[in-house]
Amino acid sequence: IRLTSFLFQWLVLTALAAYQGPAEATVLILLSMIWEIIDVAPSSYAEAAGYRVIHHLSKGQMAMAQAVASKTLAVGFVWSCVCSILVVPLIFILSPENILEVMLLGTLPYIALVQPMITIGVGAENVLHALCMERFSARANYFSTFLMTIPFGTLMTLYFNYNIEGLTAAMCLGSTLSSVLNLSTYYRADWERGMIKCQEVNGVITNEDASVGETIYEEDVTNEIA
Repeated sequence: IRLTSFLFQWLVLTALAAYQGPAEATVLILLSMIWEIIDVAPSSYAEAAGYRVIHHLSKGQMAMAQAVASKTLAVGFVWSCVCSILVVPLIFILSPENILEVMLLGTLPYIALVQPMITIGVGAENVLHALCMERFSARANYFSTFLMTIPFGTLMTLYFNYNIEGLTAAMCLGSTLSSVLNLSTYYRADWERGMIKCQEVNGVITNEDASVGETIYEEDVTNEIA
């Protein structure tokens, strides 16, 4: 779901950039490639940590799952800051004499500033998936895409006649809003209920067991004692 809204968002923004001109469309494509390089390591770590949370929840280790989730957000933030700092050398590499490089240079600070917040949001989203709360993160992504990024980008392009920086600002605002919504849902999540749902999905407990709070692990222990 996140991928669908993400691809549709880039499709609309690319069309808006092409409306501005071929140079803007080129810069947007280059920007997407640079953004993927910055985002790949933190996002991959957050996704891997999400599977680790699922592992602990499936075994009934809620405290361990919560610890992993908290560390995921902290480490992801630090890692994202490091990746954002790596953008700084590009400022000295790009030439102010090339119009495309100048346009790209104007968009990089937006990416570097919001990437840490985006990484935290992605980490929270993966934890929500582990808690079987995908519908909340889906709503956050759709809300940010269709009510923030696309309308704001369209307004900046068609009404204010702004350049590529307007589209970049729209993407950053939409991504930040999605991260805030996912993070808010993460802090309000019911971990006990999420653990039971996670165990049901992974076949650890049945629906009948969930209603009485009995797990397979408890049954095994009872049989061993008998």
